[in-house]
Amino acid sequence: MFRLKHFLSTLLLLLFCGALHAQKILVFDKGGKEKRVRYYKGSFISFKKSDGILISGPIQSMQDSFIVVLGEKVLLSEIKSIKKTHKHAGFRLFSGVFYTASAAFFTIDSFNRIINTENPVVRRGNIRTSSILFGAATFMSIIGNRSYRMNDSRNLRVLDISI
Repeated sequence: MFRLKHFLSTLLLLLFCGALHAQKILVFDKGGKEKRVRYYKGSFISFKKSDGILISGPIQSMQDSFIVVLGEKVLLSEIKSIKKTHKHAGFRLFSGVFYTASAAFFTIDSFNRIINTENPVVRRGNIRTSSILFGAATFMSIIGNRSYRMNDSRNLRVLDISI
């Protein structure tokens, strides 16, 4: 009985080992609540090179010292800052909603006052409300598209996870 269990477990292990493969992960170490951001092959990444060029796209390939994005080979040492694209999708969503609400409120209220021939066409309260919505949208957009500069405590490296 013991030999049969041993044989079956070995057989299952060999069958599932075919599905395993080595994987390389680009990791961005930083301080704060979330210490590490992981990027895999095919993940979307957005960064600025030291010469000021902004590159955004999926990671096509990665090696120890460079990554390939949109067919361009970029050394990890050339990356000046990286935009965190994994989190804060809610901030980006509400940013768009608030921009739309700001424009819609201003337009609808002003249009309604024109139709009703009321003076003044643009009220002070209308400007105040639209400005608050616009400011909230801008603030959420800044939070949702945060950029991190590379320094001693924030580094970018490729980890090779092989079995």
